[in-house]
Amino acid sequence: MIKYIIATLTLIISISCTNHNSSSISIEPIEFLYNDSPNIIDSPTGNQELRYGLKYGKIIPPSFPDSMKMEKNLLTQIAAYNSALIHGDFNTCSKYLYPAAFEYYKRYYPNFPDDEIIEKIFAANAKELQEIFKSWKSKNIEYQLVVYNFEKKITYGDNIIIIFNITSNISSEKVFLHLEDLDKTIGISHNNGVNWWFMNNHEDLPTILGKNYPSEVVNAIMGY
Repeated sequence: MIKYIIATLTLIISISCTNHNSSSISIEPIEFLYNDSPNIIDSPTGNQELRYGLKYGKIIPPSFPDSMKMEKNLLTQIAAYNSALIHGDFNTCSKYLYPAAFEYYKRYYPNFPDDEIIEKIFAANAKELQEIFKSWKSKNIEYQLVVYNFEKKITYGDNIIIIFNITSNISSEKVFLHLEDLDKTIGISHNNGVNWWFMNNHEDLPTILGKNYPSEVVNAIMGY
């Protein structure tokens, strides 16, 4: 169930990227590799056997100096999106929805108005999340989605793509736990890191990215 939460919290979201005409001058993707690592605080107690996928400790999200504005913007905006999803604010969620991804998934909802499709994409997951978090709150269990680390940054014109990993802290007064498995996530900005949109890594991602990016950029994002 906890792993399901991670998957739903990183639902497909992204942006309208700048279209690059095939006859225009090619801009090679510029890659930058991060070397950061998370800080993990030991659990006050940790002598019980944990089920698969959970690990003792609380992950402290990475922090950045003011000079790294695009990374700070990314952290702020993915937190805002996930908060909107948890609270069922579909209007805010829809602002993060990638138009190319939206068009791609409309085939699953033929003849539905756009606003109903957006609600179908978000509503079911948000309702279940709200019920889970309400139950946890009554038991004084704190849940926190965290960016575990940043892997790679790709620059393509005014587009910035950052690949990072997400996990969760699940903490009470006496026990700190986090999810051991990481969810690889793609952050995309088409205005040099001012605004961010996100997509999780899944089998349809290369096809969706290919609607706005040439193959060399898609390959760099996917790590081919």
